[in-house]
Amino acid sequence: SILHMLDRHRRPSSAATVVLRLLVSPFLMSIPCQPLASTSPGRHLVLDFDGTCTIKDTTPLLPRIAAICAGDDAKARRTRLGSWQKLEEEYLRAYSEAKDALFSSDYDGDLHSALDALDTVSTTVTEQVSASGCLAGLPSLPEEMADLIARHDELRDATRLRPGCAAAVARAHAAGWEPAVVSINWCPPLIEAALAVPVRRHAQGEEEILPMSRIWSNAVDERGVVRLSIPGASAKRSRIAQIVRESRASAGGSSTVIYLGDSSTDLSAMLEADIGILIGRSGTVQSFSKRWGVRLAGLGERRREGGGGGIPWVHDRDHDTVWIA
Repeated sequence: SILHMLDRHRRPSSAATVVLRLLVSPFLMSIPCQPLASTSPGRHLVLDFDGTCTIKDTTPLLPRIAAICAGDDAKARRTRLGSWQKLEEEYLRAYSEAKDALFSSDYDGDLHSALDALDTVSTTVTEQVSASGCLAGLPSLPEEMADLIARHDELRDATRLRPGCAAAVARAHAAGWEPAVVSINWCPPLIEAALAVPVRRHAQGEEEILPMSRIWSNAVDERGVVRLSIPGASAKRSRIAQIVRESRASAGGSSTVIYLGDSSTDLSAMLEADIGILIGRSGTVQSFSKRWGVRLAGLGERRREGGGGGIPWVHDRDHDTVWIA
């Protein structure tokens, strides 16, 4: 995968944004940080979930989980999954049309307006998902979700984390970073079961503590109705902006907020954070970056320039510098 890092502290005076990039196989590996007694004021590690922490997007898994929990027979399962498939196809069609319109010569909006247009597509289809009821029956507790994942091979495979993810987040927490999640995922119990529980297992000497301070995401009620709190890029950007403001206020103006994401939905949030890291080979992100003047540069370039802002570099076993924490 490709890892991109954006450092707001070193932005050029022009409108272009510098994003630093490096080839990397693991997620985050071998973080050489000294343990602290607790998280340090003003140090926040904020993660997207699907495709950033997980290898796969877990959204298509939700109707399957709902079918298991609801005890669907074969006919009911086919009906539920058939409804989901039609909605998924509708989303992909509408998304493609909206994206094509954004890259036409007639569109003159800025990056954030363009991302808002894609959010509108997602919100519209989400309303149709709610009306369909195909998510009715999802577990409401992370313990229930964790038990389901443990008992079903299909769920375990679909919710696997990127190699090194859980260990890296746990070690960052031990080093004083406060982990949190900002995700457009619809199922907080799934985020907790798939991410927070493995992180807890790696938290040395803190097995009783779940080192995941906050999870900001959407939610689904027992009828399968989605409640949108983080509908898309704009909401993620606003949340990160709030974290940055509150972090600086609580830390006396000295703070660092890192945001990790993998898609165009994360781009605004990465620009808003002090440091943004983009994981993956998203063609959409690359095309958006080119279209709206976000310059991609190598992480090695930052090292040659002497950048770092006092943040220790992190290495993995197989590659050059991978991440900062």
